[in-house]
Amino acid sequence: MQKELVWRNIVILTLSLIIFFIITLFVTNYINLHNQEQEALYLSQLVSYEMDSADASSLPDVVYKLTEDQTRYCIVVADADGVILIDSLSDQMGEGVFSKLTEEEIFRFQDLSIESHVYRLGGYTHCLSRFGDSKVLRVSVATVDNTEYIIVSTFFMAVTLLAVVVVSIIMTTRTSKKIAQSFDTVTYHLKTIAEGEHREISVENVYPEVARAYSEMNSVTNNIVRYIEKINNEKDKLNSVINNIGEGIIIINYQGEIIAANDFAKGFIGNDECIGKIYSEAILNEGFSSIVAEGIANQGHLDYWTDDGKIFYVSFNQYLEKSSGNSLMAIVIFDVTAARLEEKSRAEFIANASHELKTPITSISGFSELLASGLISDSDTILKYANMILNSSIEMKNTIDELLYLSKIDYSSPQSFDSEPVQLDQLVAISAEHHHLNASKKNVEMQLLCNNASVVGNFGLLAHMVSNLIDNAIKYNRNGGQVVVSSGFDYAGCPYLSVKDTGIGMEKHHLERLYERFYRIDDSRSRYTGGTGLGLTIVKKIVDLHHAEIKVESTPGEGTTFTVTFAALE
Repeated sequence: MQKELVWRNIVILTLSLIIFFIITLFVTNYINLHNQEQEALYLSQLVSYEMDSADASSLPDVVYKLTEDQTRYCIVVADADGVILIDSLSDQMGEGVFSKLTEEEIFRFQDLSIESHVYRLGGYTHCLSRFGDSKVLRVSVATVDNTEYIIVSTFFMAVTLLAVVVVSIIMTTRTSKKIAQSFDTVTYHLKTIAEGEHREISVENVYPEVARAYSEMNSVTNNIVRYIEKINNEKDKLNSVINNIGEGIIIINYQGEIIAANDFAKGFIGNDECIGKIYSEAILNEGFSSIVAEGIANQGHLDYWTDDGKIFYVSFNQYLEKSSGNSLMAIVIFDVTAARLEEKSRAEFIANASHELKTPITSISGFSELLASGLISDSDTILKYANMILNSSIEMKNTIDELLYLSKIDYSSPQSFDSEPVQLDQLVAISAEHHHLNASKKNVEMQLLCNNASVVGNFGLLAHMVSNLIDNAIKYNRNGGQVVVSSGFDYAGCPYLSVKDTGIGMEKHHLERLYERFYRIDDSRSRYTGGTGLGLTIVKKIVDLHHAEIKVESTPGEGTTFTVTFAALE
């Protein structure tokens, strides 16, 4: 731009000076010729006046007098036919000059409708006028030669033009450099905005217009920066939300390129550098890549199973981008493993509950049918069947009671129940007293080793939890075994409660499923002991409601220990 400004200024100045020089020469020449015409007219009038006052014989003397010692002026007197009678350039001076005026001059004289006529011919400016009755007076003034003037003027013009061009180059270079620096400042300023390093432009400048422009630009750019910061903040919030949700989001354009993906999706496909790549190349998992290809072709949704047993619900939704009008594909990945397991668990629960209730109902129905048939008349047999019906009804009642209790707490929150300080040693003592008779029947010794420890919770729920743990410890203990219930504070200062037995114990693979509903290690033994298979499920739910933690340690043939640890009181 700087060079263009300099060259443009030079061209403009040069053309301006040349045009000015041409116009000046034209005007000067025009004025010079006009002055010569006026001079010829004036001389013509002067000569006419002198000749009007002289007689015919003295006309040559008058002409001689007026043109003596000079050659610039020329006076000619001719008759009506154009024959020259007197010519100041002739030595005869009136002694008979046989020259004639030109045909053009004779024509102009004959056609002369005014007193005089000025024209240029043969290097002279002539003034043709009537003289006397039929004579013609021609006064001629030699035309000044402007060649030398033009040459001198051209030289001075060239010198002037050179000087002006040099000065113009210097001044234009300085000015254009300042203008270019102003643009460079603006460019650098805009670049800093694009790079996120905004700096205001100093408004101090030699040009007030530039200073005002800088001030306005600072105002505009400050607004832009604030707007960009607002957008970036909103973008960061949105990215934070998108990247922290437990779902994967992938956006693919109409060319098959991944244009957006959150952290979950990047981790899922195993490629943190997937943006801008074709999805078939960016998705490193071949199984999932085939699912995506099928989903893009058919849309809708598909299930994807991973090797580690997880289940993902993959949804495909096509929409149009408003800015470009191009088609985009949004892929949303949901981890539905827990939901599917929950569905499976519910189905199993219904099946197990139905099975648990069907067994006692079948017994009640069968024995009742035998008694009602009248085929059994023996009182001992009738009593036996009646006791079986009673035991089955008690078993069914216990199962229903446990199911109702579990249903009550299953979808409850800690806020659903009243909380109060609970002394663990008192809680253990009350629960142990309720099981004293069962322990005696089983010849199981109960030992309480409780220190003073307090927790905040619901007394009824905690009592049910301790009761279930003690009940299991007695049921699955050996004859002459021992149950040790202890409470206090662990090494970290957290309250705990422990129930230890010397019973049959469990294999390690049973521990993972121990809290599932209706799960039994030995179904026949559970039937014998009268267990419902819901006791530990209820225990785990109560533990979770109190934000506590339960651990189990078991050795087959030696016994099992359940330990519930509560959060330390502040």
